[in-house]
Amino acid sequence: MRRVTQYCHLRTCPFCGSSELVNKGAINFPQPLTFVDTPVSFAFEPQLWRCRGCLSGFVQDALAEKEALEMYAANSGKRWAYEEPFQLHRDPRVVSGIRTHLSSGGKVLDIGCNTGMFLDLCSELGCHTHGVELSHQARRLCRDKGHACWPDLDSIPPGMKFDVLTLFDLIEHVFEPVPFLQRCRGLLSEKGKVLILTGDINCPMARLFQRSWWYLRYADHVRFPSPRFFSQLPGYRLKEWARVYVFRKLARGTDRYRDLLKRALRRNYHGYPPLGPDHMLVILEAVS
Repeated sequence: MRRVTQYCHLRTCPFCGSSELVNKGAINFPQPLTFVDTPVSFAFEPQLWRCRGCLSGFVQDALAEKEALEMYAANSGKRWAYEEPFQLHRDPRVVSGIRTHLSSGGKVLDIGCNTGMFLDLCSELGCHTHGVELSHQARRLCRDKGHACWPDLDSIPPGMKFDVLTLFDLIEHVFEPVPFLQRCRGLLSEKGKVLILTGDINCPMARLFQRSWWYLRYADHVRFPSPRFFSQLPGYRLKEWARVYVFRKLARGTDRYRDLLKRALRRNYHGYPPLGPDHMLVILEAVS
C-alpha cells in the first residue's frame, strides 16, 4: 500500500479561474483503492468541487501531480488494454464521429496512446501514426507495432505539426488542463483538430449520483471539463459536441439493463452501466 502525497488546496477553478466554487462533499471511493494498478491510501478525503462559472468539476485535495506521473510511468497499461480493435470496442457514434476527421496521409498524434489500439485503426486508414505514452511497457508495445511513440510532449521533435490530436480518456487525468491544451494547440497544423473523449460531469447520471458517480471513483480522475469550458477556450473553436457511451456494449440496451439490474440488486450501483450516454465527444478546431 502506497501512502500518497496530496495536492494543495485550490482556491479557483482549474478550467476558467472562477472563485465561484461549491464543495459537493467527499468522494465515495471504493476500498481497497488503487491508482491504476498501485494500491494507495489518502491522508484525508478528496472532495468533488463544482464551478458555477464554467460548470466543470474537479477533485479538491487530489494526490500530487509529480507522484501521479511516477505511477503512470511505472504502470503496466493493462487497465486500458482491450482485446477488440478500437472500432469494435467503442460506441459506434464515437468511431463514426472520429473517422470523418481522419484522412489518408494525415498526421495523427494520440496522446495517452497506451499500446496503440487507436493508432492501429489510423494506420489502416493510411494515416501517419504517432503517440505519447508515459507507461514504459505500453510505449514499447506501441513502437513494436510500427507507431512512433514518445514518453511526453517535450520529446516530440521541434517544429513537428499534426493534423489531428486525440485525447481519449485522458483530459480527466490532466492536472493543469488549460496550459496542456495550449501546448496541444502549438502542435497543430493550420485548421488542425483536437478530438477529446471524456466523462460528462453534467450528464443526468453524474447529477443524480454526485460524489458517488462511478466516474469519480478512480483516484487518477481529477478534472472534469464541461462543454462551456471548451466553447470559451482561447485558440480553439468548438466544432462539435455530442453525448456518447464510452463502450460499444453500453450502447446495446439489453446488455446494459441486465448488468444494471444485477448491480442494483447487490446495492452496488453508482451509475454504471449508465441509463443514458454519460461521456462526451468533443471536436476542437484550431483558430488564429
